[in-house]
Amino acid sequence: MMGMKIISMNSSIKTKLKNVIKKEYSLKDKILLSLLISLTFAFTFFFFGPMDIFVGNHAEIPFYFSEILKICFVVFLPVFFGTSLIVFLIPGKLFSAAVSILLGIVISGYLQANLLNINLGELTGDAISWSKYRNETIINVFAWIICCILPLAVYLFKRKFWKNVVIFCCVIISL
Repeated sequence: MMGMKIISMNSSIKTKLKNVIKKEYSLKDKILLSLLISLTFAFTFFFFGPMDIFVGNHAEIPFYFSEILKICFVVFLPVFFGTSLIVFLIPGKLFSAAVSILLGIVISGYLQANLLNINLGELTGDAISWSKYRNETIINVFAWIICCILPLAVYLFKRKFWKNVVIFCCVIISL
């Protein structure tokens, strides 16, 4: 009797695992989504972000634009190709979850950089009174949670719409 339960439980687990890794997208779609989300992720955090910081503070940074540009490009390329490969190799529904999580992180980072950052003044090494920023911190945390969950929710409830959302968000953020 006990052996039958174990066998049926094992077959149930195998069935669930097969469903998780079952192919959901064509090779063309998977390549497109992998490249697009990886490009958006790498561009946002490893190219545009550092370049934006440099341009906004170039008077205080003792480097030439061309030097920073080269460094950002050298870091951007392996991150882009590495992330593309890793995301592409993820099977089935896990692929969609990985793309959703990356998209959530990118959207959160974009919003943080453009809307949620607060002015801390000059960062001179003096202690910052973080207790003054409790409300901003709570808002930031909730914004990140919502942004990271939203693409997963779209995937779970509107699968046919999800691919278009990913493409649209990646294109808009990368422009």
